[in-house]
Amino acid sequence: MHETTRHPLTLARLALGMTMEELVSQIRAAAARRGLRSGTDEARVRKWQRGIRPNEESQVYIAEALGWPADIVRADDWPNWLPLTADGVVPLGPHSSVPALREALRTAMDRRTFSTISGATLSALAADWAAGPTSALAQARDGKPVGEDFVAFLEDSTQHLTHHATERPQHTATLLEAHLATVTELLENGRYTPALALRLHTLAAFLSQTTAWHRFDQGHHTHASQNWIAALHNAHAAGDHDMGASLLGDLAYQAAWENAGQ
Repeated sequence: MHETTRHPLTLARLALGMTMEELVSQIRAAAARRGLRSGTDEARVRKWQRGIRPNEESQVYIAEALGWPADIVRADDWPNWLPLTADGVVPLGPHSSVPALREALRTAMDRRTFSTISGATLSALAADWAAGPTSALAQARDGKPVGEDFVAFLEDSTQHLTHHATERPQHTATLLEAHLATVTELLENGRYTPALALRLHTLAAFLSQTTAWHRFDQGHHTHASQNWIAALHNAHAAGDHDMGASLLGDLAYQAAWENAGQ
């Protein structure tokens, strides 16, 4: 992730409407509340956005500066734990598929409880899907090449796990989420052909949708909605309109289910 404007710290800050100056001020304030002094300035933040990892103490200050509790920090997983949006919903865009997957994975690690997405947000996603062009396939990075055999293995093993999902859901759900994390990593950092990119997006959409239903059945509604949204982004990237319609239906069902219980 070489472009500063796409770094999760930048996205999280912009989602909250914060300027760089305000972020620096809030980081320093977080240190001051502990009787400490932070040397953070705008130049240091820019270094973080170019790939330098802040130490664990600074990451705690960053979380608090963004209005999040310190226990959300996973210092060894910087910057993936950062929230990308103010409400957890990444808008559809030409390069939104991987950020949406990261948001779903981050939500899975979050200890707090959120509500499902609002009807207005769901309507906006549906409108974006209907009106906007298909998202561009994820741009391959200068990482290790992704082999076709490995993608085929992920596809085959996903199908096997799905067939056994009703027998041992407590085990298959964990394995499916591990597959989803692997696919996300490949999309974000791997090097692959356009044909493999299409297969990876399709697999990410399927895994996210399957995970969403697992989490919905377990009562983890925030995690479920984030996975349905991530699936929608990847179906959009793959140009799979049938799956997109199915996913919007899943989100609508969840919203109706939630409203019925109130």
